[in-house]
Amino acid sequence: MASVALARVSGSVLAVSARSGIIKNGPRAGEEWRIESANVLVADQNVTVVQLPRRDSTGTFENLRTRSVDKGDQVDYLVEVSIYGSEVQARVLDLWPDESDASELAA
Repeated sequence: MASVALARVSGSVLAVSARSGIIKNGPRAGEEWRIESANVLVADQNVTVVQLPRRDSTGTFENLRTRSVDKGDQVDYLVEVSIYGSEVQARVLDLWPDESDASELAA
């Protein structure tokens, strides 16, 4: 059984990378896939690699309301942390809600 946790990743983007390829088997064989990641310097102490959301048909990252994440950007993400195989993964779910958004949720 898989376990997940929610966490906050805030800091400066050091690098953005992408991997892509073609699905070889199954019902989606022949479709292209792309996974984009950002290396974020957290608390000026360590780097956390986060997997960015998929892009919609306009090229905008789902839930992030932006088309780009670039080196030097300051980010504040809500992430889902899980174990895949023997690796820890941090997948961006959304932007971390600002205080005004959080107070509306608590009401």
